[in-house]
Amino acid sequence: SNGGGRGGGGGGENKNKSKGFGPQGVSGVGKRKLRKMGGVVAARGPKEVNGILIKEWQRFPKQLLREYCQRKKRPRPQYRRCKCEDKAKFRVRVVLPDAKNEAKNITMAPTEARDTLVEADQYAALLMLHHLQPTLPLDKKMPDPYASAWKSMGSESARVTSDSKFATKQERDLHHKKKREVQNRREAKRLTAESQNMKVHMSEENRRTIENVLESLRLSGSAKETKKKDKKKKKKDKKKDEEDSEEEDSEEDSEEEE
Repeated sequence: SNGGGRGGGGGGENKNKSKGFGPQGVSGVGKRKLRKMGGVVAARGPKEVNGILIKEWQRFPKQLLREYCQRKKRPRPQYRRCKCEDKAKFRVRVVLPDAKNEAKNITMAPTEARDTLVEADQYAALLMLHHLQPTLPLDKKMPDPYASAWKSMGSESARVTSDSKFATKQERDLHHKKKREVQNRREAKRLTAESQNMKVHMSEENRRTIENVLESLRLSGSAKETKKKDKKKKKKDKKKDEEDSEEEDSEEDSEEEE
């Protein structure tokens, strides 16, 4: 009887496990499917990954960035090692490719070097997330030390900073173009000022020659202007004479009719 009871109990326990009750659940059945079957998924405890204690609902920065790209239908992020002054440490540059225009690829690289390549990847992803979603409280989704690093970003005591103020090649090119335009305007202004204050040094003989030429041109211009005025005056006088003559002829005709 006792044995039957233990057997029944054991059978009941197995039945519960098949529905997902208990710490193990059903082998080979996903959590979502298990919930549809009416089972209960037992919460897992925190686990250690690369020396970091992470809870079941938390995500690493790389995973959050990958999920962001999936939502926005962007290509997967690319991680590339970049130059690091300390040969024993690592720096990584993360690139979010633009499917249509390479000049719009978003590129971010932390200034700070990290002890491992895995850690450098995660901090590069963290910097990219902050560039894309700076106002979201993503620290609530990440384990430490990434959560505390996220909170510090944007402040003077930020633990992660970018090695460039430009996120894309397009931004960099536009900045340099505006900078060149400002420099060109300044140079043009300087040359104009110099030309206005320009002094010419010449001998007394050359100076007199130039003055005589200028005076000759002035007189020639005055003579032409005077001649033009005289011609205009003669034309006006001639027209007036013709009008007076026509008026006299009209008066004579009128007298004859009377």
